Amino acid sequence: MLERCLNFNDIVKKITGNPEIISGLKKQQQTALEKLKISSNEWSLIETLINVLKPFYEATKILSRSKFPTLSCGLVVHTLLKNFLSTEHLVHYLEENLSEDQRIMMNIFDDLLLNLLALIEKEIVHFSRKNVPD
Repeated sequence: MLERCLNFNDIVKKITGNPEIISGLKKQQQTALEKLKISSNEWSLIETLINVLKPFYEATKILSRSKFPTLSCGLVVHTLLKNFLSTEHLVHYLEENLSEDQRIMMNIFDDLLLNLLALIEKEIVHFSRKNVPD
């Protein structure tokens, strides 16, 4: 969804930046559209979020392909996500592309992502213990 938003950013910018080009809109509707205008910092944040969230989207697609994801598939996805979250590349990318306000927002999401990773790890361990014969 964010990628679609980014793909249509020119259209969104025109509509929210210049709502009077749409014939038949009342002044109140034009004002409402102007309030939806996305700043260049926000467009940058959307682009950064796409790059950060893409591995989670891909992981979800991999795990959703079959009705019963296997432990080996889950372990591979877990390892890839863990490596992605702990790489210097990600840290460097975020430092280069985020403004100070965006960095504050990302710090808030840091805890959420780490908790998500811990939950995935816990579920894999639980699943492996439950499905491995003694």
